[in-house]
Amino acid sequence: MNRISARDFAALQHAIMALHSHRDIASLRRAVPGIFLDLIPGSYFSLGDTRIDIESKSFQVLDVWESRPVRVGEIREAFERNIFDHPFVQHMLKHGPGGALMLSDFMTLPQLRRTRLYRETLEPVNFGRLLSVGSFGGPGVATLSVARPQTAPDFTERDRRMMELLQPHFDQARANIAHETLVRASRAESLKASGLTPREIEVALWLAQCKTNPEIAIILATPVRTIEKHVEHILHKLGVENRVAAAIAITGIIRA
Repeated sequence: MNRISARDFAALQHAIMALHSHRDIASLRRAVPGIFLDLIPGSYFSLGDTRIDIESKSFQVLDVWESRPVRVGEIREAFERNIFDHPFVQHMLKHGPGGALMLSDFMTLPQLRRTRLYRETLEPVNFGRLLSVGSFGGPGVATLSVARPQTAPDFTERDRRMMELLQPHFDQARANIAHETLVRASRAESLKASGLTPREIEVALWLAQCKTNPEIAIILATPVRTIEKHVEHILHKLGVENRVAAAIAITGIIRA
């Protein structure tokens, strides 16, 4: 196993903690590009959830997370049209899923410029350097990618290593959120019978985890005074006198 520097270890640890700090998919989606680009400098980041049928050679983009929108219109259509000529896809089809890949693993920059893939998909958005790794924690086969202009320095083995180390933590963070979303939805259904509003249910679930009003306010991006009013309504609707009793009642309801 390749060793990493103390500085890179600290940066990686920070990135991992940042990934796992998000509790809903929208928040994670907004944060992920910055988390990866802070660790692996580049001009663009994308996560593409895709569905590939090898037998029929069909390719469908299900969703794209981007640091800035570029894969739209004709460029996205050209990308889908050229996907089976992409060296990363050819490598995966031949060898199976593996580690992070760079375009320079397969061809020089002058060789890349002569390809249709480059002319139709990379040149229009000024990408000449690309580092990607497969991700299998979403609805299909996903690709995490960082790009740089062709005039920029190529990615290094250090960059490749950081990508490979961070990718499984992204998969786990996304899987955790998906699981927690299902659990919270089930718990919310149980609490509806108590007459709580959707927002009160959100507050109640955090209250049951012994979070303070200021903590809940931070989590839900809501003023503390608003959270205090929600808690008052929750106590009244549950027929209890304090938040400890409310936490006990809420826990009993969602476990019933």
